[in-house]
Amino acid sequence: MDCRLTINRFDTEIESPYITKALHHDTLTKILKESDAVLYRLYQITSNRKEIKYFAEIEGDTLDYSFSAYVKTSFAFAGDAREQIESIGKSKSLLMKRPLFTIKSSLTNLYTNKVIFIYEHKVTRLSSVYDSMHTCLVELNNKLNEKVS
Repeated sequence: MDCRLTINRFDTEIESPYITKALHHDTLTKILKESDAVLYRLYQITSNRKEIKYFAEIEGDTLDYSFSAYVKTSFAFAGDAREQIESIGKSKSLLMKRPLFTIKSSLTNLYTNKVIFIYEHKVTRLSSVYDSMHTCLVELNNKLNEKVS
Protein backbone atom coordinates (compact mmCIF):
# COMPACT_ATOMS: atom_id res chain seq x y z
CA MET A 1 0.00 0.00 0.00
CA ASP A 2 0.99 3.64 -0.22
CA CYS A 3 3.30 4.67 2.62
CA ARG A 4 3.34 8.31 1.48
CA LEU A 5 0.23 8.89 3.56
CA THR A 6 0.13 9.60 7.27
CA ILE A 7 -2.91 9.84 9.50
CA ASN A 8 -3.42 12.66 11.97
CA ARG A 9 -6.06 12.22 14.63
CA PHE A 10 -7.77 15.31 16.02
CA ASP A 11 -8.68 15.79 19.64
CA THR A 12 -12.40 15.31 19.11
CA GLU A 13 -14.84 15.70 21.96
CA ILE A 14 -18.06 13.82 21.39
CA GLU A 15 -20.96 15.43 23.19
CA SER A 16 -23.89 13.84 24.93
CA PRO A 17 -26.40 12.46 22.43
CA TYR A 18 -29.30 14.11 24.24
CA ILE A 19 -30.96 17.38 23.31
CA THR A 20 -32.51 18.96 26.40
CA LYS A 21 -32.98 22.62 25.47
CA ALA A 22 -36.49 23.64 24.42
CA LEU A 23 -37.19 25.96 21.50
CA HIS A 24 -38.29 29.52 22.22
CA HIS A 25 -42.10 29.72 22.34
CA ASP A 26 -42.28 32.19 19.39
CA THR A 27 -40.13 29.90 17.25
CA LEU A 28 -42.24 26.88 18.12
CA THR A 29 -45.53 28.50 17.11
CA LYS A 30 -44.07 29.56 13.73
CA ILE A 31 -42.80 26.10 12.79
CA LEU A 32 -45.59 23.82 14.00
CA LYS A 33 -46.57 22.96 10.42
CA GLU A 34 -43.03 22.01 9.43
CA SER A 35 -41.80 18.44 9.09
CA ASP A 36 -40.19 16.49 11.91
CA ALA A 37 -36.85 16.79 10.11
CA VAL A 38 -37.04 20.59 10.29
CA LEU A 39 -37.93 20.45 13.98
CA TYR A 40 -35.04 18.05 14.62
CA ARG A 41 -32.57 20.46 12.97
CA LEU A 42 -33.93 23.46 14.85
CA TYR A 43 -33.50 21.67 18.17
CA GLN A 44 -29.91 20.83 17.16
CA ILE A 45 -29.22 24.48 16.31
CA THR A 46 -30.84 25.71 19.52
CA SER A 47 -28.74 23.30 21.58
CA ASN A 48 -25.59 24.08 19.54
CA ARG A 49 -25.14 20.42 18.63
CA LYS A 50 -23.30 19.24 15.56
CA GLU A 51 -24.34 16.00 13.94
CA ILE A 52 -20.96 15.35 12.26
CA LYS A 53 -17.59 15.52 14.04
CA TYR A 54 -14.42 14.72 12.10
CA PHE A 55 -11.68 12.91 14.01
CA ALA A 56 -8.83 12.37 11.53
CA GLU A 57 -7.20 13.58 8.33
CA ILE A 58 -4.48 12.30 6.03
CA GLU A 59 -1.28 14.05 5.02
CA GLY A 60 0.99 13.27 2.16
CA ASP A 61 0.03 12.75 -1.45
CA THR A 62 -3.55 13.86 -0.73
CA LEU A 63 -4.35 14.95 -4.29
CA ASP A 64 -4.57 11.28 -5.25
CA TYR A 65 -7.00 10.33 -2.47
CA SER A 66 -10.33 11.18 -0.94
CA PHE A 67 -10.45 10.56 2.82
CA SER A 68 -12.98 11.08 5.58
CA ALA A 69 -13.20 9.95 9.18
CA TYR A 70 -16.09 11.15 11.29
CA VAL A 71 -18.65 10.38 13.96
CA LYS A 72 -22.29 11.04 13.15
CA THR A 73 -24.56 11.47 16.15
CA SER A 74 -28.27 10.76 16.05
CA PHE A 75 -29.70 12.72 18.94
CA ALA A 76 -32.51 11.78 21.29
CA PHE A 77 -34.68 14.17 23.27
CA ALA A 78 -34.76 14.56 27.06
CA GLY A 79 -35.70 17.12 29.68
CA ASP A 80 -37.34 20.36 28.55
CA ALA A 81 -37.03 19.52 24.85
CA ARG A 82 -38.81 16.20 25.31
CA GLU A 83 -41.59 17.81 27.37
CA GLN A 84 -42.04 20.48 24.70
CA ILE A 85 -42.29 17.90 21.90
CA GLU A 86 -44.78 15.86 23.95
CA SER A 87 -46.92 18.98 24.39
CA ILE A 88 -46.97 19.57 20.60
CA GLY A 89 -48.54 16.16 20.15
CA LYS A 90 -47.76 15.73 16.43
CA SER A 91 -44.05 14.84 16.43
CA LYS A 92 -44.09 11.40 17.99
CA SER A 93 -41.31 10.18 15.67
CA LEU A 94 -38.94 12.61 17.39
CA LEU A 95 -39.77 11.09 20.77
CA MET A 96 -38.98 7.61 19.44
CA LYS A 97 -35.41 8.58 18.48
CA ARG A 98 -32.69 6.83 20.47
CA PRO A 99 -29.09 7.97 20.81
CA LEU A 100 -26.81 6.42 18.22
CA PHE A 101 -23.24 7.09 17.13
CA THR A 102 -22.05 5.99 13.69
CA ILE A 103 -18.28 5.95 13.22
CA LYS A 104 -17.37 6.06 9.52
CA SER A 105 -14.18 6.28 7.55
CA SER A 106 -13.17 5.74 3.95
CA LEU A 107 -10.12 6.14 1.76
CA THR A 108 -10.51 6.11 -2.02
CA ASN A 109 -7.95 6.44 -4.80
CA LEU A 110 -9.31 9.24 -6.97
CA TYR A 111 -7.54 8.10 -10.14
CA THR A 112 -8.69 4.50 -10.10
CA ASN A 113 -11.84 5.11 -8.02
CA LYS A 114 -10.80 2.07 -5.97
CA VAL A 115 -11.97 2.01 -2.37
CA ILE A 116 -8.86 1.23 -0.35
CA PHE A 117 -10.41 1.29 3.10
CA ILE A 118 -13.90 1.50 4.51
CA TYR A 119 -15.04 1.35 8.12
CA GLU A 120 -18.48 1.70 9.69
CA HIS A 121 -19.46 0.89 13.23
CA LYS A 122 -22.60 1.85 15.16
CA VAL A 123 -22.60 2.17 18.94
CA THR A 124 -25.03 3.44 21.53
CA ARG A 125 -22.64 4.23 24.39
CA LEU A 126 -20.49 7.35 24.42
CA SER A 127 -17.54 5.42 25.88
CA SER A 128 -17.63 3.01 22.94
CA VAL A 129 -17.25 5.84 20.43
CA TYR A 130 -13.64 6.54 21.40
CA ASP A 131 -12.77 2.83 21.27
CA SER A 132 -14.29 2.58 17.82
CA MET A 133 -12.42 5.65 16.54
CA HIS A 134 -9.18 4.10 17.77
CA THR A 135 -9.99 0.73 16.16
CA CYS A 136 -10.81 2.47 12.89
CA LEU A 137 -7.45 4.24 12.75
CA VAL A 138 -5.52 1.10 13.75
CA GLU A 139 -7.21 -0.82 10.93
CA LEU A 140 -6.48 2.00 8.49
CA ASN A 141 -2.82 2.09 9.54
CA ASN A 142 -2.59 -1.68 9.06
CA LYS A 143 -4.09 -1.35 5.59
CA LEU A 144 -1.69 1.45 4.63
CA ASN A 145 1.29 -0.57 5.87
CA GLU A 146 0.42 -3.71 3.93
CA LYS A 147 3.03 -4.74 1.37
CA VAL A 148 1.94 -4.69 -2.24
CA SER A 149 2.03 -8.25 -3.54
